[in-house]
Amino acid sequence: MSTRGAVLFEVSEIDSLTRKRVELVRIRDSFSENTTNLGKTASELKKIYHKYGKKQAVEFTLRGIGEQKDRLKKERGQVDSRLRVINDAIEYLGKTIENICPVCGSDIKRDQILGNLKLQIAKYKTKTIKGIDKRLRFLERQEGTLEDILSDLEKFEGEFKELGGTKSRLIGEVSEIAGKKLGEREARVFLRREIGNATARINRLQRAYRTKERVLQNVERGTEKIKAIYDVVSTKDRFNQLSRVTSGEAKEMKRLDKKIRELNALKNRLVKIADAITTTQTKLAEGMIQKASPKIDQFYSLLGGHPYYKRLRIIVQPRKTGGGVKNSYQIKADHPTEKISTFVSDEFSASQMNCTALSIFLGMSVSFSRRLGFIILDDPSQSLDSGQKIALVKLLRDKLGHRQLFVSSQDSELERFLLQQMPRRERIVYNFIGWDKTGPRLKIN
Repeated sequence: MSTRGAVLFEVSEIDSLTRKRVELVRIRDSFSENTTNLGKTASELKKIYHKYGKKQAVEFTLRGIGEQKDRLKKERGQVDSRLRVINDAIEYLGKTIENICPVCGSDIKRDQILGNLKLQIAKYKTKTIKGIDKRLRFLERQEGTLEDILSDLEKFEGEFKELGGTKSRLIGEVSEIAGKKLGEREARVFLRREIGNATARINRLQRAYRTKERVLQNVERGTEKIKAIYDVVSTKDRFNQLSRVTSGEAKEMKRLDKKIRELNALKNRLVKIADAITTTQTKLAEGMIQKASPKIDQFYSLLGGHPYYKRLRIIVQPRKTGGGVKNSYQIKADHPTEKISTFVSDEFSASQMNCTALSIFLGMSVSFSRRLGFIILDDPSQSLDSGQKIALVKLLRDKLGHRQLFVSSQDSELERFLLQQMPRRERIVYNFIGWDKTGPRLKIN
C-alpha cells in the first residue's frame, strides 16, 4: 500500500472509531442520566411509602375516610330531623297560650317545656352539629391530602416503570454491541472499557497519521525539488532555443512579456482585494458573535451550561478551501475567574454540548432581525435531563420575543413541559399518527 493510501486508510479507521466512541458515550450518558432519575424517583416513592404506605394502603385509607364521612353525614341528617321536630314544637308553643298537650290532651307546663326545647336547640347547635361539621372538615382535608398522595404515587410509579424499561433497553443495546447478554454492572464495565480502548486506539492512530503525514510531506517536498531542477533545465534549454529566434519573434516575445507583467500586476491587485475581503469577512463574523455574546451567555446560563466552565468563547479562524477562504469556528469554554479554558468538544458531555449548541443558535437568532420571523427546532432535547428540558421550555417561552416557533420532537417529556408552560391560546399541536397513500396523517389538538 502506498504512503498516501495508508494515510487515507487510517483516517477512515479514525472516523469509524470516533463514531463508535460517540455512540458508546451517548449510551454511557443515557445510563448515568437514567440511574440518576431512577434514584430520584425511588427516593420520592420511599418517602411516600414510609409515611403513607403503598398504593393499596392509601386506597384502603381513602375508602375508610369515605365510610366515616357517610356515617357522619347520616348522623348529621338525623340531628337535622330532630331539630326540625323541636323547632316545630317551639313554633307551636310560641303561637298558643294553652297549657294542654296537643297530642294527649293532658295538662302541661308550657313555659317550662318551651325553655327546655330552646336549651336542646342550643345544645345541638353548639355541640353536636359543630362537632360533626368539624370532624367532616377534618376528614375532607385528610381525603384531599391522600388523593394528592395517590396521584403522586401513580405518577412516580409510572415514571419508575418507564425508567426501568429504559434501563433494560440500554442494557440490551450494550449486550447487542458486546455480542452476549450482560447484566447492569457488566454493561457499565463494558462501556467504560470499550470507550477507553476506542480512545486509546484513536490516539495511537492519530499519532501514526501525523507521523506518516510528515513523511509524506517530506517526500512531496523532495519531489518538488526534483521538479524544480527539471524546470530549470527545461527553461535553460528553452532559453537557448529562444536566443536563436528571429527579430520578428523577438518583438512578439517582448509583447508577450509585457502582457505577462500586466497579468502579474493584476494578480497582485486581486490578491490584495481577496485579502481585504477575507479580513472584512472575519471582522464581520467576529462583530456578529460579539454582539450576540450577551444573549449566548445568558441562554447558556439558563440552560445549565457546565458546572465549572461558565462562559463560552467563539474563535473565528479563516482557512483556505478549494481556492477560496472560509471562516471556521472553534468553541471554547472559560472559567469566570481562573485562567482555565477548554474546547467544548474535549470535556463537555453530550447534554452540555447540546446546551452549548442551543445557546449559540438561539442567541444568534434573537440578536439579529430576520425577515422570516420564525425559528425551527428539530429534536432540541437530545441528551437533556428533565431540569434542562424545563429550562429550555421556559427560555423558548420568555426570551424569543415576537417570533413564531416550530418544535418537532418524539420526546414525550418535552411535549408535556411545552403543554404545561406554553399558553393554550398561543400554541397548536400536530400529532403524527401514521401514513397513508396521500402521505403523513396528522391530528391537531
